[in-house]
Amino acid sequence: MTQDLIDRPTFLYALAGATLIPASRAGTAASGLGALIERELARLPGPHGAAVAISKNRSRTLAIRLNSSLVFLAGSAFKIFVLTRFLQMVERGEASLGQLLSVDESVLVPGSPALFPDGKTITLRGALPARIVAQLMIDYSDNTATDMMLKLVGPDSVRSLIAGAGLTSVKIPDSIRRFFTYSSGYPASFEPPLTVFTEGKEIPGIVQGPARDTLNDAETTCGSLDDYATFYRLADSSAFFRKAATLTLWRALTLSTLNARIVPLGSVAYTKGGSVDGNGATSALLAAGRMYTGPQHIVDYAIATNWHTKQPVSEIEPAFVEVCGKILKAASLA
Repeated sequence: MTQDLIDRPTFLYALAGATLIPASRAGTAASGLGALIERELARLPGPHGAAVAISKNRSRTLAIRLNSSLVFLAGSAFKIFVLTRFLQMVERGEASLGQLLSVDESVLVPGSPALFPDGKTITLRGALPARIVAQLMIDYSDNTATDMMLKLVGPDSVRSLIAGAGLTSVKIPDSIRRFFTYSSGYPASFEPPLTVFTEGKEIPGIVQGPARDTLNDAETTCGSLDDYATFYRLADSSAFFRKAATLTLWRALTLSTLNARIVPLGSVAYTKGGSVDGNGATSALLAAGRMYTGPQHIVDYAIATNWHTKQPVSEIEPAFVEVCGKILKAASLA
């Protein structure tokens, strides 16, 4: 699983008939923005899509959707749900920002630029405060930090949050470790030891079958662009939190480095991106968030491309970042 598009370790490893649906009173603004979105997405491999909704003065003024109800592989973008569930637990006294989470062989996984940089040599053992782990999960998109947080909150509790919000298309893995090993052909119930990644050793009694697609029904990270954009609207509207301070912290933790790559200068956005190098299986780039271009001008968005060739993320990413930037700049002016 790659990190937020850019500062990325690799998240190692259908859509026909685009539909453009403007809001009821879209007019010229919808026509122009819709045409730009369609034109820019055409630069990316398919399937691709976008969900962009603009609100002014607390009223939805424009909604443009292109393949937005289709399910896309999402990569690390799912980590926003884990963060939200963790902060809910903190708010309810079920966890604390300062509690120490163990860094050990049970959670180390490749794709961890902060906690397990080369994916082979263990350079760090001990414990970190949960708030630091949450920051590493979002800003660095560190996979080890993510599995540490999933171990704390429990994947099923995250799924309950997702289901309660009505995000029926969204799926998350039990852990990133299991995502990797299931895609590699191991059983879904297999709890992989670290040596699977560091040494590639066979496990006695465990049969590794053919590789599976990264977009599957058991261990994956996926969702529709409509659901991802809706989640950010709900979260930023405090639908998941009881206290204003919790929402403030959620916002602070989601001011990721992705913003500098795709959000126009002068705007503020709460974002998370993700990417997957499928190497012939489904590969993905996805960015989602909520952007403020002014106190009364808000853009909820999710943009993605999936492809099924061996073309690596590194070759698609520059165009994807540029496409996202152009769409968001246009949306900020609409």
